[in-house]
Amino acid sequence: MSTLPSAEMKVEAAPSVRASVAVLPVLATILAVLGTATIAPSVLVLWTMWTNDALKSVGMAIPVVSLVLILRAWKSIGWERQGSWWGLALILTAAAGSWIEGRANLVLVLSPETSRIFPPASLVVLLYGAGVVLLMGGTRLLRLACFSRHADALPGRVVILRLGEVLLGGLRFCRCTRRQRQEQNSARQEDELSSCRAQ
Repeated sequence: MSTLPSAEMKVEAAPSVRASVAVLPVLATILAVLGTATIAPSVLVLWTMWTNDALKSVGMAIPVVSLVLILRAWKSIGWERQGSWWGLALILTAAAGSWIEGRANLVLVLSPETSRIFPPASLVVLLYGAGVVLLMGGTRLLRLACFSRHADALPGRVVILRLGEVLLGGLRFCRCTRRQRQEQNSARQEDELSSCRAQ
Protein backbone atom coordinates (compact mmCIF):
# COMPACT_ATOMS: atom_id res chain seq x y z
CA MET A 1 0.00 0.00 0.00
CA SER A 2 1.51 3.29 -1.09
CA THR A 3 1.41 6.46 1.00
CA LEU A 4 1.45 8.70 -2.06
CA PRO A 5 -1.89 10.08 -3.24
CA SER A 6 -3.26 8.63 -6.42
CA ALA A 7 -3.29 10.55 -9.67
CA GLU A 8 -7.08 10.76 -9.52
CA MET A 9 -7.00 12.81 -6.33
CA LYS A 10 -4.71 15.40 -7.93
CA VAL A 11 -7.02 15.73 -10.91
CA GLU A 12 -10.03 16.19 -8.64
CA ALA A 13 -8.34 18.94 -6.62
CA ALA A 14 -7.40 21.05 -9.66
CA PRO A 15 -10.96 21.86 -10.86
CA SER A 16 -12.02 23.07 -7.42
CA VAL A 17 -9.09 25.53 -7.38
CA ARG A 18 -10.04 26.76 -10.85
CA ALA A 19 -13.67 27.08 -9.80
CA SER A 20 -12.73 29.27 -6.85
CA VAL A 21 -10.65 31.51 -9.12
CA ALA A 22 -13.57 31.77 -11.57
CA VAL A 23 -16.00 32.61 -8.75
CA LEU A 24 -13.70 35.25 -7.22
CA PRO A 25 -14.51 38.15 -9.59
CA VAL A 26 -18.23 37.43 -9.44
CA LEU A 27 -18.20 37.30 -5.65
CA ALA A 28 -16.05 40.45 -5.41
CA THR A 29 -18.38 42.33 -7.77
CA ILE A 30 -21.48 41.29 -5.82
CA LEU A 31 -19.88 42.32 -2.53
CA ALA A 32 -18.76 45.65 -3.99
CA VAL A 33 -22.26 46.43 -5.31
CA LEU A 34 -23.90 45.41 -2.04
CA GLY A 35 -21.34 47.47 -0.15
CA THR A 36 -22.55 50.65 -1.83
CA ALA A 37 -25.23 50.65 0.86
CA THR A 38 -22.54 52.13 3.14
CA ILE A 39 -22.37 55.18 0.87
CA ALA A 40 -26.07 55.30 -0.05
CA PRO A 41 -26.52 59.09 0.41
CA SER A 42 -23.70 59.79 -2.07
CA VAL A 43 -25.02 57.24 -4.55
CA LEU A 44 -28.47 58.83 -4.27
CA VAL A 45 -27.05 62.32 -4.93
CA LEU A 46 -25.20 61.07 -8.01
CA TRP A 47 -28.23 59.12 -9.26
CA THR A 48 -30.45 62.20 -8.91
CA MET A 49 -27.91 64.32 -10.79
CA TRP A 50 -27.57 61.74 -13.56
CA THR A 51 -31.30 61.27 -14.07
CA ASN A 52 -32.30 64.95 -13.87
CA ASP A 53 -29.57 66.59 -15.95
CA ALA A 54 -29.29 65.48 -19.57
CA LEU A 55 -25.75 66.79 -19.87
CA LYS A 56 -24.52 64.90 -16.80
CA SER A 57 -26.39 61.68 -17.59
CA VAL A 58 -23.26 60.27 -19.25
CA GLY A 59 -21.92 59.87 -15.71
CA MET A 60 -24.06 56.73 -15.35
CA ALA A 61 -21.65 54.90 -17.63
CA ILE A 62 -18.55 55.74 -15.59
CA PRO A 63 -19.06 53.24 -12.72
CA VAL A 64 -19.93 50.44 -15.15
CA VAL A 65 -16.94 51.14 -17.40
CA SER A 66 -14.69 51.46 -14.35
CA LEU A 67 -15.86 48.08 -13.06
CA VAL A 68 -15.17 46.44 -16.42
CA LEU A 69 -11.69 48.00 -16.63
CA ILE A 70 -10.84 46.98 -13.06
CA LEU A 71 -11.94 43.39 -13.76
CA ARG A 72 -9.86 43.46 -16.96
CA ALA A 73 -6.79 44.65 -15.04
CA TRP A 74 -7.39 42.02 -12.36
CA LYS A 75 -7.64 39.29 -14.99
CA SER A 76 -4.34 40.43 -16.51
CA ILE A 77 -2.56 39.61 -13.23
CA GLY A 78 -4.31 36.25 -12.87
CA TRP A 79 -6.95 37.24 -10.31
CA GLU A 80 -4.17 37.74 -7.78
CA ARG A 81 -5.50 38.06 -4.22
CA GLN A 82 -3.03 40.27 -2.40
CA GLY A 83 -5.61 42.40 -0.60
CA SER A 84 -4.64 44.95 2.00
CA TRP A 85 -6.60 45.96 5.08
CA TRP A 86 -5.90 49.60 4.17
CA GLY A 87 -8.76 49.17 1.72
CA LEU A 88 -11.11 48.82 4.68
CA ALA A 89 -9.79 52.13 6.03
CA LEU A 90 -10.64 53.80 2.70
CA ILE A 91 -14.10 52.23 2.70
CA LEU A 92 -14.74 53.48 6.25
CA THR A 93 -13.48 56.96 5.26
CA ALA A 94 -15.90 56.93 2.32
CA ALA A 95 -18.74 55.86 4.62
CA ALA A 96 -17.91 58.70 7.02
CA GLY A 97 -17.76 61.16 4.11
CA SER A 98 -21.12 59.94 2.88
CA TRP A 99 -22.59 60.36 6.35
CA ILE A 100 -21.23 63.93 6.54
CA GLU A 101 -22.58 64.70 3.09
CA GLY A 102 -26.01 63.23 3.81
CA ARG A 103 -26.62 64.49 7.35
CA ALA A 104 -24.25 67.21 8.43
CA ASN A 105 -24.67 69.59 5.47
CA LEU A 106 -21.09 70.77 5.49
CA VAL A 107 -20.96 73.49 2.83
CA LEU A 108 -17.75 74.90 1.39
CA VAL A 109 -18.32 78.51 0.28
CA LEU A 110 -15.92 79.46 -2.51
CA SER A 111 -17.42 82.86 -3.27
CA PRO A 112 -20.74 84.62 -2.58
CA GLU A 113 -22.20 83.03 -5.72
CA THR A 114 -20.51 79.62 -5.53
CA SER A 115 -20.75 76.97 -2.84
CA ARG A 116 -20.18 73.23 -2.80
CA ILE A 117 -21.33 70.47 -0.49
CA PHE A 118 -18.29 68.89 1.10
CA PRO A 119 -17.22 66.16 0.56
CA PRO A 120 -18.54 65.86 -3.00
CA ALA A 121 -20.40 62.66 -3.81
CA SER A 122 -17.94 61.79 -6.56
CA LEU A 123 -15.02 61.88 -4.09
CA VAL A 124 -16.88 59.55 -1.74
CA VAL A 125 -17.57 57.07 -4.54
CA LEU A 126 -13.94 57.29 -5.71
CA LEU A 127 -12.68 56.56 -2.18
CA TYR A 128 -15.10 53.63 -1.90
CA GLY A 129 -14.00 52.18 -5.25
CA ALA A 130 -10.31 52.53 -4.41
CA GLY A 131 -10.95 50.92 -1.04
CA VAL A 132 -12.73 47.93 -2.56
CA VAL A 133 -9.98 47.44 -5.15
CA LEU A 134 -7.29 47.69 -2.46
CA LEU A 135 -9.16 45.33 -0.13
CA MET A 136 -9.82 42.67 -2.77
CA GLY A 137 -6.78 42.85 -5.04
CA GLY A 138 -4.09 44.83 -3.25
CA THR A 139 -1.77 47.64 -4.25
CA ARG A 140 -0.69 46.04 -7.52
CA LEU A 141 -4.29 45.90 -8.74
CA LEU A 142 -4.89 49.48 -7.58
CA ARG A 143 -1.86 50.66 -9.57
CA LEU A 144 -3.01 48.70 -12.61
CA ALA A 145 -6.55 50.06 -12.30
CA CYS A 146 -5.34 53.66 -12.04
CA PHE A 147 -2.44 53.65 -14.48
CA SER A 148 -2.99 50.61 -16.62
CA ARG A 149 -0.43 51.36 -19.33
CA HIS A 150 2.21 52.75 -17.00
CA ALA A 151 1.98 50.42 -14.01
CA ASP A 152 5.54 49.12 -14.34
CA ALA A 153 6.87 52.69 -14.33
CA LEU A 154 5.30 53.60 -10.99
CA PRO A 155 7.17 51.64 -8.34
CA GLY A 156 10.53 53.22 -7.65
CA ARG A 157 10.19 55.70 -10.48
CA VAL A 158 9.30 59.36 -10.47
CA VAL A 159 6.00 60.24 -12.08
CA ILE A 160 6.17 63.73 -13.52
CA LEU A 161 2.87 65.50 -13.97
CA ARG A 162 3.09 69.09 -15.16
CA LEU A 163 0.00 71.25 -15.31
CA GLY A 164 0.92 72.68 -18.71
CA GLU A 165 1.33 69.23 -20.21
CA VAL A 166 -2.00 68.14 -18.78
CA LEU A 167 -3.76 71.16 -20.23
CA LEU A 168 -2.04 70.97 -23.61
CA GLY A 169 -1.33 67.35 -24.31
CA GLY A 170 -2.54 64.96 -21.65
CA LEU A 171 -0.65 63.12 -18.95
CA ARG A 172 3.01 62.27 -19.38
CA PHE A 173 4.67 59.58 -17.34
CA CYS A 174 8.41 59.91 -17.45
CA ARG A 175 10.85 57.09 -16.67
CA CYS A 176 13.90 59.27 -16.51
CA THR A 177 16.63 59.99 -14.02
CA ARG A 178 17.21 63.31 -12.31
CA ARG A 179 20.08 64.08 -14.69
CA GLN A 180 17.91 63.41 -17.76
CA ARG A 181 15.16 65.68 -16.36
CA GLN A 182 17.72 68.44 -15.75
CA GLU A 183 18.93 68.11 -19.35
CA GLN A 184 15.34 68.24 -20.62
CA ASN A 185 14.62 71.33 -18.50
CA SER A 186 17.75 73.14 -19.70
CA ALA A 187 16.90 72.31 -23.32
CA ARG A 188 13.35 73.60 -22.78
CA GLN A 189 14.66 76.82 -21.22
CA GLU A 190 17.05 77.36 -24.15
CA ASP A 191 14.14 76.89 -26.58
CA GLU A 192 12.06 79.44 -24.66
CA LEU A 193 14.96 81.94 -24.65
CA SER A 194 15.52 81.54 -28.39
CA SER A 195 11.80 82.04 -29.09
CA CYS A 196 11.77 85.17 -26.90
CA ARG A 197 14.82 86.57 -28.76
CA ALA A 198 13.15 85.88 -32.10
CA GLN A 199 10.15 87.99 -31.10
